[in-house]
Amino acid sequence: MSLLSKHVGRGLELMADSLEHPSFPSTDLERIRASRLTALVQQQDNPVQLALRAGALNLFGPTNPYGYDALGTAASLHAITRDEIAAFHASHYGPKGTLLELTGDVTPTEARKLAEEYFGKWTASGGTVEAPTAPAAPERKILVVDKPGSPQTALLTFGVGMPRNSADYPATTVMNTMLGGLFSSRINMNLREEHGYTYGAQSFFWYYRGTGPFITYALVRTDVTAPATEQMFKELDGIHTKPLTDAELRMAKNSIIRSLPGSFESAASVNGQLDELWLYGLPLDYYTKLPAQIEGVTSAEAQAAAEKYIHPDKLLVIEVGDKSKIESGLKDLKLGPVEDWSEKGGSGGK
Repeated sequence: MSLLSKHVGRGLELMADSLEHPSFPSTDLERIRASRLTALVQQQDNPVQLALRAGALNLFGPTNPYGYDALGTAASLHAITRDEIAAFHASHYGPKGTLLELTGDVTPTEARKLAEEYFGKWTASGGTVEAPTAPAAPERKILVVDKPGSPQTALLTFGVGMPRNSADYPATTVMNTMLGGLFSSRINMNLREEHGYTYGAQSFFWYYRGTGPFITYALVRTDVTAPATEQMFKELDGIHTKPLTDAELRMAKNSIIRSLPGSFESAASVNGQLDELWLYGLPLDYYTKLPAQIEGVTSAEAQAAAEKYIHPDKLLVIEVGDKSKIESGLKDLKLGPVEDWSEKGGSGGK
């Protein structure tokens, strides 16, 4: 909630009331159900979104909550009842598992007084649940999601990532910044600048409360799907055999350190950083110490992070495009089995 400082009391009163006395009107449920079902249909026309769904579900599996994005599935959206929603709220939402953030013209003493005044009577027993377990590393294979007539292929790879609160975070971030985090990263300079396969290619770690995925991404022309995939793996292999140069280290460190102040330039962005501290169990002085930790990363430490977290032979390759035009080339790469996949039908080796 964003509001004028003079209205903070009224705002917290409304917020507390919504937490203590949620009503979940049936009319709202049906409106949101219809909206999300529409969004799910629209998602089928977006190759990148389809690739993200396929990658998550195949990496984490159908019994892991991280296997699905927030939209869920058509079956789940049709089946959810108001009573289930109310029961979920009662079992998961309570003061023990909640962070109250106040960013603005308010002192800690004033904030505590406001919290006690408006949330002091909230006694719901719901709290935090255990984070899902990390998935097993997959054996490399290529999953093709057929989009007949598509002029482009969404090329994504999915692997097991790392916890956000890992001590390896500074070295891994420096390493990945040069692997695929910048415009001038190795992956982008290869696929875009050298070969002209795509407008942009990147790699990144998605951080969850549990272990999230490591993902590489490019949207490439259909006719270069196979060579683009080959070059993607060339860089994933190369981060192990070609240590970061002094120039690459300097570029990565400058990018990370100099972008940090922008993460605190508004009340909303400050709240976002507080979210991370709380969600991932990081100390309150974390961002004070992070610049020095980034600056201290050596090329050897970055390479050690690559050895620990970048495993080209343990990646699921998701290719969303025109199967009739891309399948044979992908088989010729001999990266692993090439299988058809759809969310309804799963995969079948071919």
